[in-house]
Amino acid sequence: MRRVSVPPPAIETLAAEVSAKGGRLQFEAVVYGTSMSPTIRHGDLIIVEAAAAEQLEIGELIVYRGPTGRDVAHRLIGKRETRGSLLLTTRADSPTARDETVAAADVRGRIVKVEHRLRGHLLDRLPAPAVRMIWKLERQLRRSTERLMRRVVRAR
Repeated sequence: MRRVSVPPPAIETLAAEVSAKGGRLQFEAVVYGTSMSPTIRHGDLIIVEAAAAEQLEIGELIVYRGPTGRDVAHRLIGKRETRGSLLLTTRADSPTARDETVAAADVRGRIVKVEHRLRGHLLDRLPAPAVRMIWKLERQLRRSTERLMRRVVRAR
């Protein structure tokens, strides 16, 4: 399998092209949050295989674009056809989770592997404000690194 770095918005387009040619696309993501704990913990790495909503089975862990535009990992608990559109029902594994309805077009794929990382265990023990601060710093560092890399590429 060949590894390439692709920005999140381009994954949808790439997934559509690859599956149209009969191929498989997998991507990895780091999980932020605890809604799927203990199955998936904060900081775990997930491997996602692009899949159409019609291909998903009840009980699978899936990734979809949530209402805020961010990717969400939840368990598929139902499928229904409404006015010619396929709608999926998902739920997080946490005891207080509510069901969420997801349009088929928002599905990114199924989770095929979870790699538990030590980082997740350490962050689980920190108070929520500290974890939010770490997320914010990590995001700022990632953006700064991306800007720096763009400058380096342009300078060549």
